[in-house]
Amino acid sequence: MARYGTTPAAPSGGPSMSETKQRLLLYGTGAIGVALLPAYVTWLRAVAPELELRILLTHSASRFVSDRALRVIGDCETRIDQWDAFDDRGGPPHLELAAWPDVVLVYPATTHFVSRFSLGLADTPGLLMLQCTRAPVVVAPSLPAGCVDNDVVNGHLAALATRRGVTVLPTSSGPSVATGTATPGAPAAFPEAWKEVQRIWPRTP
Repeated sequence: MARYGTTPAAPSGGPSMSETKQRLLLYGTGAIGVALLPAYVTWLRAVAPELELRILLTHSASRFVSDRALRVIGDCETRIDQWDAFDDRGGPPHLELAAWPDVVLVYPATTHFVSRFSLGLADTPGLLMLQCTRAPVVVAPSLPAGCVDNDVVNGHLAALATRRGVTVLPTSSGPSVATGTATPGAPAAFPEAWKEVQRIWPRTP
């Protein structure tokens, strides 16, 4: 898949990243690859030990990976992306989530999630956060066989890439768990997604 590109985030006039601690919100959705997040978080803690991390999982993602395991492995707050997972006494969760990170990384991003994000749907705290945040958002699509060349799906990806502050990473070739054959719709390797996060950090608040 061709790279859809990046639309720069709006400058905020805030302190540079050299003056503040880096904050990453890792948002996992319900592709089978989300089962590998514990390994990726372990790797992330090794290469960026000072990183402030939060993890958000869609309900579908929680079928493949445990939020409790990620909480322990990442030594960080980990929540399921549903309204009753948040304490109302802390204020509207989507606003707190929107204000907290320097960068949001959606990894992996299912076809369903990409479509909902593109259409502006906001029926969960995480999706509403994505519509409210001024932080750059990096999206790593994970597409099933047949979707890579689907006009509707590509339209959603292209629309996301035109949004200010959103980067859509290209998919890669990888094995399909469903078919056992190679598919061009696998998400970018996690270290590549991390490189993109690092690349855009200098222009974040």
